[in-house]
Amino acid sequence: MSAWLYVYYRVDVTHLEPARRAVENVLAEMRSGPCSRARLLTKTDEPLLWMEAYEEVPDRAEFEQILDASVHRHGLDACLAAGERRHIEVFSLECA
Repeated sequence: MSAWLYVYYRVDVTHLEPARRAVENVLAEMRSGPCSRARLLTKTDEPLLWMEAYEEVPDRAEFEQILDASVHRHGLDACLAAGERRHIEVFSLECA
C-alpha cells in the first residue's frame, strides 16, 4: 500500500538560503528516485515552517532511509531552527 509522507520543521532565519538549496537538492533526488511527487510547502502565516510532501511512496521503510541519507548529504539538518527536528507524519489513502 502506498503512503503519503509529510515532513515538517522550522528553518533558522539565518540559514534560509542554504536551507532552500538543500531542500531543493533533496526534492530533486527524491523525484528522480523513489517518489516522483515531491513538493515543498510553507505555512501561510509562518514562512519559516516548511513541509515536504511525498505522495504515493511505494515502500515507506526504504524511502525513509533514502530520504534521511539525502537530508544529511545536503546539510538540511544544520539549517533548522535551534531545538528543532524534522517531524514525519504518514498517511494512507482510504478512499478516492
